[in-house]
Amino acid sequence: RSMPLADLIKRVVPHVSPSLPEPQIFGPGEEDPADERSDHASFQAHGYPACITSEDFFGGPGLDASEPEGNPNYHKREDTFIDAVYTADIARSVGAAAWAVATGRLCQ
Repeated sequence: RSMPLADLIKRVVPHVSPSLPEPQIFGPGEEDPADERSDHASFQAHGYPACITSEDFFGGPGLDASEPEGNPNYHKREDTFIDAVYTADIARSVGAAAWAVATGRLCQ
């Protein structure tokens, strides 16, 4: 149920945050390393479409995928750096997808 939402986010990224890399979407039959992890998992477990949007912790999908960019300080006291431009791009993309769903103006 989350694939249409992931596809929508992928479609809005070039329009509102063109400096972001293309979102990585793991489709049916592909092992998603974020499956059942992070905040989106509880929504999916209750039947709600949800996606994780974050820094690139995992590589994939596919053979030509980028390498993971792990954060050794994730959820630690030392995790204090925020890339404001990158964060704003992600927030803008998620906000645009939410607006598209709320208004029925879905990007093609």
